[in-house]
Amino acid sequence: MRMKHGHAMVRYAIGIAAVAVALILKFALVPLVTQETPFLLFFTAVMVAAWCGGFGPGLLVTAFSALLSDYFFMTPFYKFEVLNRVEWSKLAMFVCEGTLISMLCAMVRSARERAEVNAEQVRILQERIIDVREREEQRIGRDLHDGLGQHLTGIAFLSRLLSQRLTGKSLPEAAEATKIEELVNDATRQARELASGLSPVAVDAGGLASGLQALAGETQDIFHIVCAFACETPVEIKDASVATSLYRIAQEAVTNALKHGKARQIRIELSVVGGSLRMLVEDNGTGFSGLSPAGEGMGLQSMRYRARMIGASLDIGPGERGGTSVTCVLLNYLRSEA
Repeated sequence: MRMKHGHAMVRYAIGIAAVAVALILKFALVPLVTQETPFLLFFTAVMVAAWCGGFGPGLLVTAFSALLSDYFFMTPFYKFEVLNRVEWSKLAMFVCEGTLISMLCAMVRSARERAEVNAEQVRILQERIIDVREREEQRIGRDLHDGLGQHLTGIAFLSRLLSQRLTGKSLPEAAEATKIEELVNDATRQARELASGLSPVAVDAGGLASGLQALAGETQDIFHIVCAFACETPVEIKDASVATSLYRIAQEAVTNALKHGKARQIRIELSVVGGSLRMLVEDNGTGFSGLSPAGEGMGLQSMRYRARMIGASLDIGPGERGGTSVTCVLLNYLRSEA
């Protein structure tokens, strides 16, 4: 209640200050204008008060301005008195216009505040969706690794024993048992790679660096392009959610470079600069020239949300050698990890 009361006082104080400024300027302009314009500049004060404070401050400034105009700039001067119908008409017209301006500015201000609240709610909802998806992916990744992966490993072991027994008896089915073992081992490898993709970053020291190194290696092997990773300074992130978010940003940047940029060379760099953690993903593709934030796809929006969730800045622009450069900076990294 005290906070709301304080905000209200500030809004009304802004209105009074606007009237004071208008009055001072009006006195300064008196030699340059005629007395036919007693409300000069007071309309501006009304608009400032209504825009910053709403209808109440705007209405107060309208009434206050009408009194000041009558007292200082309408005959008889220095008296709260109106002698003729024309002066009354001017005063009434100003009050009506000031009231209308206050209403319109208050409506626009209210609409702007509602839009800001809705935008904030949408942002919070999207961040929650990303967080829930991240947790679910990590859960599935653990289930694949600890559940399905262990079962497949057991099947592969039994297949090897069966193959050895059949081979020992010189039975022709031994070759089929060996083939089953190879297929199960291949399925185990695929399950582990899938689990690694869903829950990619280990919590131990250097987990992010090792995850990015693996991402670069897999990208190079699968897509047959040059994808290099560099990390000259040891990086340790204790918060697994921060490390995972950074990995996902890099993963999305690499995906965009391949899918949209048609890149043949990608460089992932992790470094500590001035106490802040800096992650750079740069490619030599066609880039994202002319892409406005409003036209961004879900991938780029996801990158921005992830960066904001961990308190990092994200800059997407042209690279030094063409293509696209994605730079994510986690400020005060050394202080937060201390």
